Amino acid sequence: MNSRFAIFFLVAVVLGEILLLIYSQEKKAGKRRSEHAEIHKLGEPMPKWEAAAAAAKQKMASMELELQEPGEDSPAQPDPRTLPPIQNAHRALRGTAPKGDVLAAMERTLLAQPPETAIRQILAFLGSGEDFPTGIRFTPEEDRLSGASSLRVALLDLLGRLCRKTGTREAADAGREILQTPDSADEFAVCLRNVAWIEPDSSGYLAERMDALLSHPGWRENPSGGFEAALDVAAFLGDARRLAPLEDLAQNPALRIPAETAMERLCERSPIDCLRFLNRKPTLLESLPKIRAVLFAKADFSHSEQRMAVETYLDRADVGPLEKVTLIEELWRQPAPRPPALLTRPVEAAEKEVRARRISGVVQEWLESGRFKPLKPNLEALLRRVAPPAGPGGETGQR
Repeated sequence: MNSRFAIFFLVAVVLGEILLLIYSQEKKAGKRRSEHAEIHKLGEPMPKWEAAAAAAKQKMASMELELQEPGEDSPAQPDPRTLPPIQNAHRALRGTAPKGDVLAAMERTLLAQPPETAIRQILAFLGSGEDFPTGIRFTPEEDRLSGASSLRVALLDLLGRLCRKTGTREAADAGREILQTPDSADEFAVCLRNVAWIEPDSSGYLAERMDALLSHPGWRENPSGGFEAALDVAAFLGDARRLAPLEDLAQNPALRIPAETAMERLCERSPIDCLRFLNRKPTLLESLPKIRAVLFAKADFSHSEQRMAVETYLDRADVGPLEKVTLIEELWRQPAPRPPALLTRPVEAAEKEVRARRISGVVQEWLESGRFKPLKPNLEALLRRVAPPAGPGGETGQR
């Protein structure tokens, strides 16, 4: 019994010593790991596997930082090459690059795409309501704008040209929507043009929207380039009744020249209607006798109805002698070239020699018949100016 107890006690002692030894070794190992970590903190070299793990962890942290939204102190700076062309132009217009160059670059990029793609991008941006002014005056050129006052105006111009090419009506639909909300005279003008291009027979709608343009008090008081250019819609409509509102606009010194130009274009496109209308409305253009004389001077004497309208005008007692003399002087003047209009193109005039023969023939008839006697000296002077040069033997070449 005593020997068994002694053996058990001995085994217990041995096991205790072993456990104590294991505990002591583990404690020493933990201390070494702690000291090793401290050495790393002080800049001692890590083992290769630990260095690789630390580098990977640092790279992941950097990537997470890049994915976070930038704060106010670090604004995002996207690469322009990765932006869509319109958004890139919208961003570039805020910079120092010339605004015209920015718009031209945007247009080149959009035109390099399929038209359907460019149209979708333009409509998406227009729907966003975003815009940016360019400081460039709205300036029409033949079948396009050479100057756009804002990014939206430039896009509306390009949209109209693209839809003209594709034969689709997105420009007209967008134009009709914008024409219901008169926020910008320049947008209003280019949308009138787009609708006229896509829907040339919509004269009633264009006339109604033209009246909305002219009745906008803010636009009339401070006319923009688009407001002035939009007066050409009156000429496009070809309605002689448009002379009355144009006369009203011409009383404003800032609108006198564009209003008179629109009247001339209107009379060129619808000469007989305009001349007859002026004779039926004696007070029309009474306040602008010179422009009224200029309009009658545009008559083509080879057309009997136009010639008769001029003769009725010269017979009118309410038309002063100075105004009639102005008409006679305008008959021999060559029309001055005019800048391109928003919609209409100049009516092809007769050659100088052809026009001179027509005028000289009519004037000679007037002198021979004794018509318009108070104007005889002026008519004789006109005949000397426009008569064909004398041929061999003193022949003048007249009938």
